[in-house]
Amino acid sequence: MANAFAFGLAVEPGTPDQLALTVVERNDDENTSFVIRRTLTKPVDDSVEAVAEEVQGRLAEDPYTARSSVVVHVDNAAGNALADALTERGVRPVRVRVRSGEEGASAESEEETTIDARDEVFALSDAHRTGVLRLEHRSTEDADRLARTLGHLIDDSSEGSEVDAAYLDVQGMSALLAYWWSTEQTNDPTERLRADLPGTETAHSAP
Repeated sequence: MANAFAFGLAVEPGTPDQLALTVVERNDDENTSFVIRRTLTKPVDDSVEAVAEEVQGRLAEDPYTARSSVVVHVDNAAGNALADALTERGVRPVRVRVRSGEEGASAESEEETTIDARDEVFALSDAHRTGVLRLEHRSTEDADRLARTLGHLIDDSSEGSEVDAAYLDVQGMSALLAYWWSTEQTNDPTERLRADLPGTETAHSAP
């Protein structure tokens, strides 16, 4: 399966709330690689319904049509509201909680999945360090800020320090979600990927 896209969405409560969107492309044409195609942060000036409408519009754009999954961070009320608004618009988001080991992983349900913060932050950092995951460009302020965040994580891991999930801002969280979901996609739909998990319909139909 080549050229599948994951939209990672996270909302940071504030005045106003801050939305982060990161799009990761997975390409399996040769060796599997991942590219951050788009990353942005913006204030949520209106309601999450307006954000959901914007995301739905992006999903209809080339090359995302019929080849994308949407992953939403639902550890806060704003993220849950966004996931609900997307569902109401016919987008079937993957709802994800990100927990550190000492918090304990809650049981997965049909509606939500829980992932380990430390494991996934380390995976994100290592992928960027080794070039498995790369930024398409750094010409925007958002892309440059994300590059600095990933670089900081790489420095921590290379120095033997424990990679700290708390360092991730809302933009870093959206990147983590998009990369994590992209790694869940496989050519073999029986491997790791459950057919009943939200957001997988397009992945199974992609070439």
